[in-house]
Amino acid sequence: LDDLDWPEGVKEMQRNWIGKSTGALVDFKATGTADTITVYTTRCDTLFGATYMVLSPEHKLVAKWLEDGTIKNADAVKAYQKKAASKSDLERPELNNEKTGVKLDFNPTFFSHPKAADGLTLSNPDPEIRKFWIKHGIQCLKIAEYFGKELKSPCSINYWMPDGYKDEPSDRLGPRQRMADSLDKIFKYKYDKKTCIPLLESKLFGIGVESYTVASHEFVMWYAMKAKILGLLDMGHFHLSENVADKISSFLMTFGKVAFHISRPVRWDSDHVIRQNDDLRAAAQEIVKMGPENFIIALDYFDASINRVAAWVLGMRNMQKELLKAMLVPWKSLKAMQDAGEFTAQLVCQEEYKNYPVEAVWEEFCKRAGVVADEAWLKAVQKYEKDVLAKRA
Repeated sequence: LDDLDWPEGVKEMQRNWIGKSTGALVDFKATGTADTITVYTTRCDTLFGATYMVLSPEHKLVAKWLEDGTIKNADAVKAYQKKAASKSDLERPELNNEKTGVKLDFNPTFFSHPKAADGLTLSNPDPEIRKFWIKHGIQCLKIAEYFGKELKSPCSINYWMPDGYKDEPSDRLGPRQRMADSLDKIFKYKYDKKTCIPLLESKLFGIGVESYTVASHEFVMWYAMKAKILGLLDMGHFHLSENVADKISSFLMTFGKVAFHISRPVRWDSDHVIRQNDDLRAAAQEIVKMGPENFIIALDYFDASINRVAAWVLGMRNMQKELLKAMLVPWKSLKAMQDAGEFTAQLVCQEEYKNYPVEAVWEEFCKRAGVVADEAWLKAVQKYEKDVLAKRA
């Protein structure tokens, strides 16, 4: 250890290390090259769950791939190398690095609190209750600013207030006037628009608010336009008979960008794991047709009745599958048929395209991402549930 060019703190930890690590060297083939990456691991049983690995900026393969053109985003890699070279050994460990590139959708909770016991927050008749929640809304804007600044990626903050009444109200206007006034006071705060994106999310109905919701879809559309913020479209906040995908184009025309929560309602306002159904397919098609760059998308589901990790993975994969399917459809040709009034040809093509070989594209997508294309991933999740989750208090 004395001859190693390591930080003294690291060498001291090695000198006082308790126990011995026994493991193995494992070779990974680098896709698209003849090169092999060799790593050491003490947990060979976890290798099946590996989805990526990280090379140091100084690694000889990084230099080689930059030189032969294997690395496509060469400018970004070189910039990172330069940044890393300016840091000391103690500054470079992960714990001291800035976390960048993470996309965050932050919800400032307006429920599950003693001051929301009657189901009313920003629309509460009590001015002191409203004052409390207004301060809460402002502080959450500051939190979103901090997140956006630290992550170097704008943080979306979606205001969703469940205010409403179980039975038919005698006054529908008053609560909405109070809600609007409270929101005015929150957004009076001069937040940094480069790091923070406020969104206003509507609500349909739910348990306890079966008859009246203050922040209804119409209210949210009106207020968002007035305040010059984005209204948020949530697939789980509309009646089951409504086609949410049909609303997307109007949102884009109204706001210039669509804040979109992908969810799946069952009976009432609930967020079940998204499935490859007609609703998700139609939403994915609209996203692809109108341009993903015009959307702020978040997957919004939290079904606590099943394994949370499996729910996250399944929902994400379902969304990716539907987006890939939508990307394979020749929308320009179909649009030309529609504009020309060739509705027979349009219908025939729409149906025939549904059976094109999507699975081959999905398998290639998974191959490039280094993940399995079938349900084999579930075994790793089940093992994690047994070995880790089940043992948590």
